[in-house]
Amino acid sequence: MRRAALAGLLLTLGTQALSGLGLLLGHDHLAALYTRDAAVAALAGTLLLYAMAFQFPDGVQVLSAGALRGLQRYLELSREKDAAILPDFLKMLQTTKEPAVRIQVIRVIEILMRNIGQSSNASLTGTKTVLKAMLKDGSDEEAVMSVRLLLRMLDADVVETILEAARPGEKPRFLPETYIKLSQALAAAMTQLRATAKKQETLAAVKNIQAHFFWILDPKTKAGPLRQTAILAFRDWPIEFDREEIVQSLIQLLIYSIDKDKDMVGEIEETLRFLTMQQFRKTENKAYIPDTDAWQKWLDDNKDKLKPDKTPW
Repeated sequence: MRRAALAGLLLTLGTQALSGLGLLLGHDHLAALYTRDAAVAALAGTLLLYAMAFQFPDGVQVLSAGALRGLQRYLELSREKDAAILPDFLKMLQTTKEPAVRIQVIRVIEILMRNIGQSSNASLTGTKTVLKAMLKDGSDEEAVMSVRLLLRMLDADVVETILEAARPGEKPRFLPETYIKLSQALAAAMTQLRATAKKQETLAAVKNIQAHFFWILDPKTKAGPLRQTAILAFRDWPIEFDREEIVQSLIQLLIYSIDKDKDMVGEIEETLRFLTMQQFRKTENKAYIPDTDAWQKWLDDNKDKLKPDKTPW
């Protein structure tokens, strides 16, 4: 493709150079062919010099337009081809047991999915089914790679699958680092869900994600490194979704951390400041002004609402 584009560019520049050279050397003679009036011929000859200068940009824009049309057609054919071979790699992933081969197959599937985009819903539906199964039964590396691909096809069903995998049971399947990455994937999913914030299934999915992070923050859970992930997720919680319960839970965690986990106090305070400043901007429609006491002001105005029995745990 690059060779064809370069050949087309050189050919265009060559033909436009010949055309421009002809106008440069013969502009007076060309004008004289159309009129016997010397003044008109002189003026026309001068204007032909401007036409000479226009030869190169005109030729390049015609070449570029044709190249873009050709590229679009090439990409369409490429997507069709990738969609046709994707089921073969999905079948290979299901039948191959060798871990190293499975990882390479997943990488190929990721490339194919990137090329296909949303042009083949049938192929992507089959891909989603295979990736969900791999997230449930695969290794740590396979789980991380599959959830990264599932985020490209995010819906309520995908959210539920990630939630199921992201919560360690009595006998955790994954390493702690993998659980952190799965929870980070849920936080990333919140950004995508903003586009459909008013849909009922989206609100249900958001509620489930919120419950997962509440579970992590619950001191009884003893989630350890996961707690940092939950706090950062709440800090970036989209303003399209309710934050009231989040603020309440963080205040309860702050009270707990002052005595039990002082390392978390700074992170929780920073998150509360951010959330409450966002709340002020939403409710009062004011410009964003950094205010280090914003969360304390919010607490003072909402003392009655922030009672221990209101905490999610």
